[in-house]
Amino acid sequence: MRKKQRSGTLRTHARRTQKGLQYDIAISYASEDSRIVGTVVRRLKAEKGLKVFFSPDYKVDLWGKDEREFERIYGGGARVVVPFISKDYVRKEWPLREFRAAKRADKTRDYDSILPVRIDDSALTGLRRTVQYLSTQDHTATEIADGLIRRLRALSGSSAARVVTARRRDMARLAGATREALGIIVTSPLPADTHWLTELFPRIDWKRNSPFSAGSTSSKAQDGASKPRRQLSAPSCSAQMKRSGGVAGLRRSHRTLNTPTFRCS
Repeated sequence: MRKKQRSGTLRTHARRTQKGLQYDIAISYASEDSRIVGTVVRRLKAEKGLKVFFSPDYKVDLWGKDEREFERIYGGGARVVVPFISKDYVRKEWPLREFRAAKRADKTRDYDSILPVRIDDSALTGLRRTVQYLSTQDHTATEIADGLIRRLRALSGSSAARVVTARRRDMARLAGATREALGIIVTSPLPADTHWLTELFPRIDWKRNSPFSAGSTSSKAQDGASKPRRQLSAPSCSAQMKRSGGVAGLRRSHRTLNTPTFRCS
């Protein structure tokens, strides 16, 4: 009788491909701890759809490569990095190099991408003592592996929300005038969905200002007949904005021409 496939099987290949990630989990450890680490890794590899980077399994792929390949994998090539911290880990160059690369990548993400596992109580430079961890002294290898799998399932379920949140946060860093100027340049040559524009520029009323909406006054002449309009390219919009004295000047020129605020015409 065929064994029924588990309903909780991870479906991560498509998400890895979309984000340019090569692995779901990258294991960072000292060779002296191979026996303990290997037990956890075997359970992880038994999970269908989960891709784990464990260096002994990739000897041929790593053949001829140097530390830059490891820094690429641990510095953003995996969704999460799991350092197995021990007295040997904290004193060896390669594990520390991997951890530093993971720390750099973690700063650019809006989720916790470093999930530490402690073999002993050795202090690791760069890891705060308050950061929570699992311990091989308190948890079995199966419990640690199952915990990692649950975390990855949670990340998979919230990936879409993370993308939207990151996009809003990045746009919020721009100054108000810069955001509006960008809105003028971007929306002039390209048709765009109102919902998409609202995600990028939440403070702008795109239903009223979008030149591409059906009710836009710019799309109809005063007598109801359609009137052809000249559309400027993005560089031309920039040049016009400079001549007009920035965003405020461009707004004044638009009002004079009876055109929408966020359009070069």
